[in-house]
Amino acid sequence: MDKKKLVLLLGALIIAIGTAMAARSMFAGASTPEADAKAREMKGPKVLVSQRALPVGTIITADALKFQM
Repeated sequence: MDKKKLVLLLGALIIAIGTAMAARSMFAGASTPEADAKAREMKGPKVLVSQRALPVGTIITADALKFQM
């Protein structure tokens, strides 16, 4: 085997091992979070929603929208 090919193969092997170890460390601590409905309901962002159906071409006014958890 050529010296250049051997160096390239070793470099690829080192990169593959490093990538595998990084992926393993990312997924090792990823446990499923437990949901708490009450705490989740109290916290979190408010989103803007429509109060009624808005067909295409409707001019949106302030009374057509509201913020909701």
